[in-house]
Amino acid sequence: MNRIIQISSIALIICLAFIQTGISETNWKMLGDKKGVQYFEASVQGSTFKQFMGTTIIDASPETVIELLRDVEAYKDWVYDCKELKLIKALGGNDENICYYVYDSQFPVKDRDTVVKSVSFNRIDQGKINVKVDSIEYPDYKLDDSNVKMQMHVQFLGEYIGRNKTKLTMQFSFEPGGSISPGLVHGFVRMLPFHSLVNLKEMVKKEKYIDKGRTCRELPQIEAYAKKIGK
Repeated sequence: MNRIIQISSIALIICLAFIQTGISETNWKMLGDKKGVQYFEASVQGSTFKQFMGTTIIDASPETVIELLRDVEAYKDWVYDCKELKLIKALGGNDENICYYVYDSQFPVKDRDTVVKSVSFNRIDQGKINVKVDSIEYPDYKLDDSNVKMQMHVQFLGEYIGRNKTKLTMQFSFEPGGSISPGLVHGFVRMLPFHSLVNLKEMVKKEKYIDKGRTCRELPQIEAYAKKIGK
């Protein structure tokens, strides 16, 4: 048994090392810095399509940001070019969901759609917010035949800055499917994280999310972390 545990521990350490190496080796190129949002692009190994990232400081508490990220059906109100996001199945307290997502490709290019799974990996004891949204195969839900099936990957990484300051980073990549040139795709999506974060900074001002933040189930952990670090 001890031998099995030892082998498992070594395998976990190696896996984490590979993950950390992949993150650190991403060569992000800054595209711009405006409205308090810095935005970047980087190549994706094995793909002709790039990935894009935006990062900003939000004048909102972490609990308010968490509650906005939990409201999956409101994503279409702030995620740039999100035409539709419909909840198919809630798997666990709004922190693990199956959703139908439609990307507005803009005429004359056909819209793209996919089924995604969103999962929260928050580490509030470390002041971290982490939400991943990835395309999955989900035969129980039929995609719209008038759209083109795509693969999409989004990650939101939040960091506690203060009781009313939260750093948030959005990373986005996708394989659009069909026959469309990378240059055209990049022209559509390179500003997606920028516009999304600009919109999000307005969304968190809504009383709906401020009120939800006051009863956020992570609130005791957030307050404990704030006390721990003294801010």
